[in-house]
Amino acid sequence: MAHSHNKSKFLMFFPETTVCQPPQAPDNWGTSGTRVEFISVDCQPKQELIVDPTAEANPLAIGKRTKRKGIRNVEWSMVLKMHGIGKTTTVGTQATATYLSTILGWCLGNTHRTYSRAVASSADPATLTLAAGDTVGFIPGCMIAVEDTTSPSDEDLHKLHFRRVLSVNGVTHTITLSEDLPFAPAPTDVIHATITAYVDRSVLKDAVGAPGRTFNWLFRNDESGTDLLWQLEGTVATLALQNLARGQLPQLALSCMSGNFSHTADDGLSAVTMPPAEGTSAQLAMGIDVQCSIGAYGVTDIAEVEANAVAFETGITRSKVETATEKTDRFEGLATYSYNATETKFNTTLVPFDPAWYAGLNDDAEFRINYYQPGPGPQAGGKAWCLHIARAQIAATPTRADVGDVNGVAVEFSAMIPSDCTGGSNEHIEQSPFLIALA
Repeated sequence: MAHSHNKSKFLMFFPETTVCQPPQAPDNWGTSGTRVEFISVDCQPKQELIVDPTAEANPLAIGKRTKRKGIRNVEWSMVLKMHGIGKTTTVGTQATATYLSTILGWCLGNTHRTYSRAVASSADPATLTLAAGDTVGFIPGCMIAVEDTTSPSDEDLHKLHFRRVLSVNGVTHTITLSEDLPFAPAPTDVIHATITAYVDRSVLKDAVGAPGRTFNWLFRNDESGTDLLWQLEGTVATLALQNLARGQLPQLALSCMSGNFSHTADDGLSAVTMPPAEGTSAQLAMGIDVQCSIGAYGVTDIAEVEANAVAFETGITRSKVETATEKTDRFEGLATYSYNATETKFNTTLVPFDPAWYAGLNDDAEFRINYYQPGPGPQAGGKAWCLHIARAQIAATPTRADVGDVNGVAVEFSAMIPSDCTGGSNEHIEQSPFLIALA
């Protein structure tokens, strides 16, 4: 056997039409799979092996019979890059689904895609008027990203500012936002096509309820062949957004559960010619251009803060529904995957120290959190992204914290279910405890 290099890694996915079934001939993985760039994969799937409990005449033979093959459910993990759409969408065009938006939708339940549109006029920084018919595609609860192209300041030049839509009026052709923009919108300013990933409980509750809710993944740890090839079948993932500290590159960490796996030609795998990878947009470093506004819920005023540290917990964990039967082929000992919901938390250390946060706890104040990377400008467009919590409360007593040589305050926020959208028809995006937007 020739040696292989352990730094040669390939990763692909395929939304399953049938649970645990990879793409079928004649297309197979080479043309039906989506190869992605990634940071790391920890994949060492093992089948459960059970000791034969038969009593023996010879005591030395106890436990030494051939082990019985057990369940092939496996757990593994990967880390992906966090960035925007990867390109600028031309005016009049809908955002195209990307590998990253597809994965976010798979983890959280669903996505919504808007169009790039030019602003016709604006009555105030939280109301945008479009040309007749241009409000199609915008819905209450979705995120948009707006660029000041008319008279931008140096700090706003080519930067995209994310805002959540509260209402859409197709008669007056207006969009109402939950927070003011940092500039007075004017004609020719651009609403960039945005993809909003949101928590959809109707999807997460049952992974086998419709095609595409489980993914098939192919991981190869060699430049060719099948010796170091793994196929992970019937997979769902729990998502974590991490590396949000100063100078770090943001990441998506996925903890995966698979119903079954195949390995090498011994399990029937064939060599795959890997297509070019999607996702060649590198992340942008935290601390450069990143914006954070923590304003009063229901008030449109911008309330920018200086965040020294940020950590986020989605509060959404995928869960197995285990069985002693197998209704779906190769989905061993599983009926479906569902989800468990706990608190969605946004923890941050803010400077300077401000007793108003303690007052906010005492007053049961509610907040809107908008944390986003507006992107570097047109030379590297499509890298803007946003984490948005539409409604939150302070969940613990704020504490003093050292931030270098000054006093800061550590504040823990817990997401609530928003109820500020009007005239919408998608309750899942309107009531999502958090949103992740790409532009």
